[in-house]
Amino acid sequence: MAEQNEKAVFVEKIAFALIPIFVLSIGWLVNQVNGFDERIIKLESQTHQLFLPDGRIRSSDESRDARYAMQENISEKFADVNVRLKLLEERAKGK
Repeated sequence: MAEQNEKAVFVEKIAFALIPIFVLSIGWLVNQVNGFDERIIKLESQTHQLFLPDGRIRSSDESRDARYAMQENISEKFADVNVRLKLLEERAKGK
């Protein structure tokens, strides 16, 4: 009987020790959920800056400049290929 009483006291002490941990865990979890909610609201409020009314993605200055540089590079390479093609065609006609 004494052993059961000691076990009951031990379990009671563990339960009282764990209750604050559970309460703090629940408080932390609620805090994190509120933080996520605030972040989602902030992101949703900024989506109008990313998309046009018709659903297309709004381009930024950086991406526009990068696309322009890439287009210039491709245009230069395409012009170079056209010149080489004309030279090859002239050589083929000359033979």
